[in-house]
Amino acid sequence: MDTFVRQIGIDVSFLPFIGFVRAQQIPFQIVSDGFDLIIRAVLERWGLGDLPLFCNHMTLAGDRLKVSFPFSNPDCEKQSGMCKCSVMRSMTPGRPVIYIGDGHSDICASRKAGVLFAKGKLMEICQDEGRDFVPFENFEDIMTAIIKRNRHATETNCVV
Repeated sequence: MDTFVRQIGIDVSFLPFIGFVRAQQIPFQIVSDGFDLIIRAVLERWGLGDLPLFCNHMTLAGDRLKVSFPFSNPDCEKQSGMCKCSVMRSMTPGRPVIYIGDGHSDICASRKAGVLFAKGKLMEICQDEGRDFVPFENFEDIMTAIIKRNRHATETNCVV
């Protein structure tokens, strides 16, 4: 597991992006359908272990992995282990959400975003549905777009 986790990289523009949202005091959360044991290890390796993280839970008990899904919702449209919509409802009320996503587990929650940044499968689905979104390749693209679009970034929430 350690070898696997050490091989996981991050978008190098993620570090400056985190600096930007912190400097702008934009409430920020990582919401993933992945597992905390892996995601937290990657974040810690990059000095980002303090970021708020909502995801599925995994522990290593002896030689076995044990998983749980603390944010699951039987009514979740995508039937993912992580109901991202539930987490979005807990964010600062009245503030639009900047949502950043790339996959199937982002579909439902992305429909509730004030501004949607999409790539990968999520972008394809948005195109098929005729939904508005901002395409991106990396977090530098997102940071640039936020600066151009929103002079009041401190009045938003951000979900990745």
